[in-house]
Amino acid sequence: MRTRIATLLLAAALLAFSVSLPAETKDYCEKCHNTGKIKCKKYPVSFPYYCSTSLDEKRCYDLGWRPCDKCKGTPWNAEAVKEYNGWIRELSAWDAAKRRAVDMKLFGKDWKKHRVIHVETPNWNFATNMVGRRIQYLCLPYPPPAWLAHALKIKPKLKEKRLRKKKFSVDADLAARIYAERLEYFYEVFIDTLEADLKEGLGEDEDEEPGFWEDEENEDEGDEEEEEDEFGINKTAVGGEKWGYYIWRQEAEQKRASHEFCGSTSGEGVTLYAPHSLHTLWDKGSGDDMLLHRVVHTASQVVLSDYLKYERDAVPCWFDEALGHWFEYELLGSAKVCTRRELQFEITIPATGLRGRVYKMVKSGDYEPLSSFCGLDFDKLTPKQRVQAFSIVDYMLKDPKKCREWLRHVKEHKDQGRAFRDVYDITMSEFEDKWVEWVLETYNPTMH
Repeated sequence: MRTRIATLLLAAALLAFSVSLPAETKDYCEKCHNTGKIKCKKYPVSFPYYCSTSLDEKRCYDLGWRPCDKCKGTPWNAEAVKEYNGWIRELSAWDAAKRRAVDMKLFGKDWKKHRVIHVETPNWNFATNMVGRRIQYLCLPYPPPAWLAHALKIKPKLKEKRLRKKKFSVDADLAARIYAERLEYFYEVFIDTLEADLKEGLGEDEDEEPGFWEDEENEDEGDEEEEEDEFGINKTAVGGEKWGYYIWRQEAEQKRASHEFCGSTSGEGVTLYAPHSLHTLWDKGSGDDMLLHRVVHTASQVVLSDYLKYERDAVPCWFDEALGHWFEYELLGSAKVCTRRELQFEITIPATGLRGRVYKMVKSGDYEPLSSFCGLDFDKLTPKQRVQAFSIVDYMLKDPKKCREWLRHVKEHKDQGRAFRDVYDITMSEFEDKWVEWVLETYNPTMH
């Protein structure tokens, strides 16, 4: 009898304890840990940009998770479902807008047959129907973004030098996403290069409090007109102040896109600088290496134009091309593309060993005065002049502040000689003498 009473008392105590437990303990979901979210098995890492192929339930819409199916009806599950469905609606609306602006405008009722993939990054509206390919890990950030490391199965401790030498086979969808990432990375490198001095100075005086007189002098600053940023990027491409970049699988598609968006029918590549900043080109099926060179070179011209707040022929041709070659060399290890907007010239330059070649040219006195080719158009620049121009830009970028000021001055006054005098405080010829000294001190005969 006593045992039975003890058992009943214990049961009553346990029942009372369970009733007193907080709801979150009693209703705890072991599967999602009360987040309402379950990791997506095949695509567990979210994709950071808008992408048309993300509209796929099997991909969990590239969120990296899906709503938990074990705790339906709970507050946390309802919140997760709300977030999930909200993202699907947002992504669907974005995709529909891209289809209307590009696919349907170009291809009408047959737009689905062209299988265009759209990706929107912070600075680019990218569209392509390129095929899958073998790619090398170039013009991409290191360490790799989480989504890309997962997609390419990159080991966490893989060193950068080894990663950049590896090649990966990717399908059309992943190729499109990688090229969007490449464009975004290019923009970051461009800004880091042209504004290196500004980044170095950030945060130096963060802890310093302004002095008494400084406070007094700045009291009425709010009444003054804000000075215009001469180098503020002025992106005016279709779609939310972003540049447009399109790569087409077939020449006919490129011609249609170039006519529709740039007003010039071309089977090569066309850049429209006003009223949009947009480039469209044909893949040509020449392999990933050559396509990437073309993308880097033309992206340099597009971004530089807007960096200076577009004005026709504001940038001297020799500098525009040399900067494109410089970024090819910096990001891809070689320079291969000679192009201007809608034209790609049959001019070729030595792809590698440019600094070593320039050293030998300068050492032997076998180079031309900048004044002899600084006014030439793109298609008139010889391979030798292009190599020399590459090195002059290499030198100018060592002082990005003066390089920026020189560009601004040339745009405003259309006089390169005057720009050298006003910005560098020397004549063009004297500037060239400084460049020669720098080459002999910095380069060597076998330098890359």
